[in-house]
Order: sequence, then structure tokens, then C-alpha cells
Amino acid sequence: ILVDTGITGFVLIAALFLLLLFKLYSKMLKSEGNQRFFTASCLLSLISFLPASHGLSSPIYFLPFYALLGLALVAVFRLEDIKND
Repeated sequence: ILVDTGITGFVLIAALFLLLLFKLYSKMLKSEGNQRFFTASCLLSLISFLPASHGLSSPIYFLPFYALLGLALVAVFRLEDIKND
């Protein structure tokens, strides 16, 4: 990521990553049922992505990284809206 986006992009993505970790953890503790399972799986996937990303970068970086970020964003910002509807 640092090579592709530079220092500014790296800092922004790292801040998003840390924010998602914090929000997913707090939402996992407050939720129950399927929502808790989904947030816990996204949290564990983000945590396990850190050591996995130090391997070959091309298979891990492109689609799985952005799909994982998308799932984590859905878990943080949309699950509560879906539950309230």
C-alpha cells in the first residue's frame, strides 16, 4: 500500500483500519445473535490480514483486501440500520 499510494494514502488506510478494528470490537461486545457472529468474523479477518499481508502481495492485496474492508464497513455502519428497520 505504501508503494502504491504513498505516505498520505498509507496513513489514511492505516487510520481506517484502526478505526474499523476499534468499532468492530465495540459493536461485537454490544450485539447478539447473527450480528455478533458477523462482526466477530470481520474483526478476526481484519486481525489475521495483518500477518497475511506480509506474504505475496498481489494475491492478497487487490480484491480480498477491498472486499474485507467493505464487509467491515457494512458491519460497522449498516447492521444497526438494518436491525432498526
